[in-house]
Amino acid sequence: MSAALVGLAPTALANSAYSSKVYYPNGAYLWAYAYLDGQSDSGGCGNYNVWSQISKRPSWIKVVAQFSEDGFGSVSVGAVSGTISGSSPTLSWTNSNGALGAYLSGRACMSWAAWYLHLQTTGASLQYGTVRTVQTRQL
Repeated sequence: MSAALVGLAPTALANSAYSSKVYYPNGAYLWAYAYLDGQSDSGGCGNYNVWSQISKRPSWIKVVAQFSEDGFGSVSVGAVSGTISGSSPTLSWTNSNGALGAYLSGRACMSWAAWYLHLQTTGASLQYGTVRTVQTRQL
């Protein structure tokens, strides 16, 4: 059984996953990471943190956080740009300034009728005219 944000428990257990690395012809590599609290707080919320990183300066790098839930109702996800809600909300961030990474973090909350929250991260980057993508397993 994979771990994810579950139920209404007062403790927090960490769940995380790294993608495999994908390599570019010039030796640069791209990888991604996903973290989601293992159990929700009394309000049905927990922390998340996702990123994609590359080892050499890209033209751009992007991270995508894909949430989904088991149950009924919706998921609310907070990040830099505000809060989005729905049954499977998706957030993304792209850096086009030569940064070696793209990062998102915040809080994710389940409605009372959901019992399991999942998170999966996708990373993508453009390096020397080649786009590569990676993906973590679903938490």
